[in-house]
Amino acid sequence: MKSGIARPLAGLATVVAIAVIVAVAVGLFNDSFTKTVPVTVISDRAGLVMNPEAKVKLNGAQVGRVASIDSLPDGKAALHLAIDPALVDDIPANVNADITSSTVFGSKFVELSPPPEPSAQSLRAGQVIEGQHVTVEINTVFQQLVSVLSQIEPAKLNQALGAIATSLRGVATSSARPWSTSTGRWPS
Repeated sequence: MKSGIARPLAGLATVVAIAVIVAVAVGLFNDSFTKTVPVTVISDRAGLVMNPEAKVKLNGAQVGRVASIDSLPDGKAALHLAIDPALVDDIPANVNADITSSTVFGSKFVELSPPPEPSAQSLRAGQVIEGQHVTVEINTVFQQLVSVLSQIEPAKLNQALGAIATSLRGVATSSARPWSTSTGRWPS
């Protein structure tokens, strides 16, 4: 009778052990067991490629991550940061925050930079930092270019470009010197 119950209990114990291992692995992957210091950055906008889990850096070294991003009623963005508690004492309370990217098309991250005269107090849990600058994205430049071009009358643009081309036509031909293929030099 004991062997008839032992086999199903062993199977149940194996399934429970596998479930616990998977749950712990997922928790470790999501940093569920890591303590962090919550800090909020309020910025005019977050940018298109700013995602949760983006890096938070101080002088190029990672000190935390973006936990979440919220849109505020006034159109601004609130970036909730999770700062490593071991590094929070190295960050001054009056730190500046910029939203930037490493490349034009790259994803964004939060760059913390100490001011010229850093505060003696360090960053604390719940502190709100005002975002200083958000890197301009290609779509913003394109949108502004389209709005400028939509206000230009095509006939006037054509007339202006034609006048420029006409004025430059004589300059290019008069200042050009032919290359001598026989000597391999410019004629003097």
